[in-house]
Amino acid sequence: MKKVSILLLTALFIIVSCKGKNNKNMKTQETPKSLIGKTITLEWTEGDNSIYEVVLLDDTKVHWKALEGYEKGDEATEKEYSLKKVSENIYLLSWLEAVGYTITVTLNFNENTVVGIISNEKEWYPKIGIFTLK
Repeated sequence: MKKVSILLLTALFIIVSCKGKNNKNMKTQETPKSLIGKTITLEWTEGDNSIYEVVLLDDTKVHWKALEGYEKGDEATEKEYSLKKVSENIYLLSWLEAVGYTITVTLNFNENTVVGIISNEKEWYPKIGIFTLK
């Protein structure tokens, strides 16, 4: 059952991430290096309706802060993240938090949508939402 759930979530990532693939009027175009120092605001519209700010501080560190939701006010700087290009204007961002959660999100710059999974050794939370970049 766990493998089926993972496969279904992977399919959801691909479907949502590729939805606007042929859209000529892309909302935002970014490359990994140009994201460093910018604020990515993640607004989860499915899941727990929370809002987070994420800043890639440099090539290795990421800072996050909860603006709304049950973690409101919490923030941390994590020592390592990975940002990989999946396809044109679609990136996979992931980091491990010191408290044991792994955050993995797909940022679709064609549609400004985000799909993510927050997990640890006992639980996982699928998320869908939108993002803005400042």
